[in-house]
Amino acid sequence: MRTLKLQFWSFDIVLAIVIFTVAMTLLAFEWSSIEGQLSLSYSNNAEMMQLQSETLSRSLFYTGWPLNWESTVNSSNSLTWGLISIGLGTGNGTQISQGKLAALWSIANSNYQTTKQLLGVSYNYYIQLRNNNVNIGIGRNPSQYGAVTVYSSSASGYLDGSPVLMKVIIWTNTSYGEGT
Repeated sequence: MRTLKLQFWSFDIVLAIVIFTVAMTLLAFEWSSIEGQLSLSYSNNAEMMQLQSETLSRSLFYTGWPLNWESTVNSSNSLTWGLISIGLGTGNGTQISQGKLAALWSIANSNYQTTKQLLGVSYNYYIQLRNNNVNIGIGRNPSQYGAVTVYSSSASGYLDGSPVLMKVIIWTNTSYGEGT
């Protein structure tokens, strides 16, 4: 009978070690997962803002979809905005369409939050086109809204045959880059 108790005791120890090892492995996995999520939440917001700035500055030179999306939208009727992809390009390199620019400006002034979705940005944005004769701003100017964190990208293009500098600014009111 004594040997039977020892066998059960040995079996209990082995089982306890296995359960303890499995529990520690699960705990380590969960800890790693939580740490990764916290890392994404706090440290990568700045990187995400920079990425959105660069991506938007490139994508604005595309024509958008449909190619003549500016003629299919009514800036005062948000129901017409649902099936478009915004691009300001004419399809001729970095040439910017005056009609598409005016349509985006009108939509942004009508419903800024919707244009954030249409442009694919989760932070505030401001698009500025500038040369000697032109100074156009679309979106919310960060200097007027007390921006704390600002990322920008610039690209050169042409508007009505004249060279312009397009500056895309992604910004937020928080210092750690969390969207507002």
